[in-house]
Amino acid sequence: MSMRFSLSSKIFRTKYLVKRCLEETAEIRQLLYRLEASSALPFEGGTAWSPELKPIAQTLLALLSPVSLRGLGKVRLGSEHDGGYVVPADWERVQGLVSLGVGLENSFDLAFAERGIQVQSYDHSIKALPQTHPSIRWYREKIASVDQPNRREVSLTQALARFGENISLALKMDIEGHEYAALLACPERSLGRVRFITGEFHGLASAIAANQSLPITETFSKLKQHFEVVHIHANNLAGCRLCGGFLVPQHLEITWANRQYYGFQACNEIFPTPLDRPNLPGKTDLFLGTFQHGTEWRIHS
Repeated sequence: MSMRFSLSSKIFRTKYLVKRCLEETAEIRQLLYRLEASSALPFEGGTAWSPELKPIAQTLLALLSPVSLRGLGKVRLGSEHDGGYVVPADWERVQGLVSLGVGLENSFDLAFAERGIQVQSYDHSIKALPQTHPSIRWYREKIASVDQPNRREVSLTQALARFGENISLALKMDIEGHEYAALLACPERSLGRVRFITGEFHGLASAIAANQSLPITETFSKLKQHFEVVHIHANNLAGCRLCGGFLVPQHLEITWANRQYYGFQACNEIFPTPLDRPNLPGKTDLFLGTFQHGTEWRIHS
């Protein structure tokens, strides 16, 4: 009788322990789900782990290794979160801003307008500007690789030309992936008059993972002929992906400075910097470190 009672007691206790383990496992799983949901790093597997992607990722990322502006700092303009960008501290020296993509907020454009700098904003997807200003002119046109007036599509070349030949310009871009075709179609002579470019460049990680990153690499190579990357910040809303051993942001905010107007030196900054803010508040910003993927920094001739 005592042996049966002892055995029953052990079985009962074992069942209780198994149940508690299952409950605790479920609790741990829920905590992990919450951590993953709140994290800015949604790691993905699949082809992104393929070693064949390593040289593809490295080639693209090497074009984005940042340098520092010699003798000049940087400032943040616009929103404290999504919509704000870090640019050279002498940004007020430009005479015009071409702003591609407006969406729900245009605080960056307003920063220029409030200093008396003329702004030309482009966005075909909105019915009105979020905030108006006498120095902002809005074109309800889509930025494309070629001009098609009957479809309300305009090339970047034409958008820059509307400011006149001798106007010093800045360019801001956030057009959901259309930036690559627009930049590739724009003549270098037109881009050469732009003092600096800032904006969000989309789809890096997914393009590398799908081995379809050639247009992005070609775009960065073209910009590299006249510009240097002076600031980077990853959009924490989209996260990043492991591609060929490299942690690649899906969307990357990049500021390019024209060699014609700026001097450069090696960069020892850690990104994100104190100037940066997470695009999505309440979600961890992505740590990029030095983001140095080239072998050695030097000015490209």
